Amino acid sequence: LSGARYAHAEATADWLKGLGLLKNPREFTALISSAGRSRRWRDALAMLQQIDGSISVITYGAVISACEKGSAWPQALHVLVEMRSSCVEPNTMCFNSLISAFAKAALWQHASLAIAELKHRHLEPSTVTFNATAGACARAARWEESLAM
Repeated sequence: LSGARYAHAEATADWLKGLGLLKNPREFTALISSAGRSRRWRDALAMLQQIDGSISVITYGAVISACEKGSAWPQALHVLVEMRSSCVEPNTMCFNSLISAFAKAALWQHASLAIAELKHRHLEPSTVTFNATAGACARAARWEESLAM
């Protein structure tokens, strides 16, 4: 959503929440995803805190993706850690967003550790996983390391 559309969606969500109608985590996930597309990672994090009840891997993934789009790798990492403390297992898409956030910051070592963690959890790396990790290595002028993955 564009900035204006997101602002309208956010105002509508506030109104619905005030009426007690915005309770479903899936509804929050849709709003978090739109915040991410607008690079409003702070709003995505704030919405995550407003969810009552259990939070799905999809919702956490949407927040990590919003942080990645906003180049907020420390926050993306924090959300992944929060998932674990909430007993929600991250999936490959969560790791892909985290690795992409590391890539934007040229943190090739962080990306390498994240891909190792993904494999340790017996998750299957995807093309996105390898491309993001290679991108992190390239941005840090460490292309040789990308060949080892």
